[in-house]
Amino acid sequence: VCSSDLIGCNDKTRFMYMGGRTHRADIDLLSGKFERIGGEKYLTDRAEFVLCGYEPTKQALYNTREDMEKKNGNYKIKEMHGEYDYMANVFRKTNSFKIYPSVDLENYLNYYDSADVALVPLVENTWNSYKSELKLVEAGCKHVPVICSAVAPYTDAIQFKQEGVMMVDTPDQWIDYIRYCLKNPNFVHDQGEKLYSWTNENYDLIKVNKLREQVFNSL
Repeated sequence: VCSSDLIGCNDKTRFMYMGGRTHRADIDLLSGKFERIGGEKYLTDRAEFVLCGYEPTKQALYNTREDMEKKNGNYKIKEMHGEYDYMANVFRKTNSFKIYPSVDLENYLNYYDSADVALVPLVENTWNSYKSELKLVEAGCKHVPVICSAVAPYTDAIQFKQEGVMMVDTPDQWIDYIRYCLKNPNFVHDQGEKLYSWTNENYDLIKVNKLREQVFNSL
């Protein structure tokens, strides 16, 4: 795991993913693509793939079975290979990566300040379709464009592909969009501004709170 110094100490375009250990299946969508990227010098020389939010998996090893049943505190903590280690290994396949630790709720959005493009892979299934478009909003408020899976809830939130979100319809488009962003930095900037505008228009907290007030007053 890298130290928590500021992301972006080189001139590479940074493609960042941030999420919890429950997203292993989502990150697995990138595994084969990242392996291909790792074998292409053009991409490894110009791009850096950043995983934010790493947390080691820890297990309590009790001294005796009785201690375990009583949960009396007589145990030692041992770090073990877990879901996040698998996710980190996917990023390592790029041969151009950084892995940063989890930070508290008040500071995690700061990781976006040094990202150029956010990666948002998501497996298409019923459970995921009920999730919110929070990752688009987080990136948008930081002027960071997004490459994401063309699945709900993101397809529900973004009606057009010109709103700062590059929708991946086929697996090869992950690499296609990454390559395009590397060759067109002005496009990356413009898409970030478009996503910011969309976020500001649809998720401005002052506007939302006024709507909430109207709802409460109507009850």
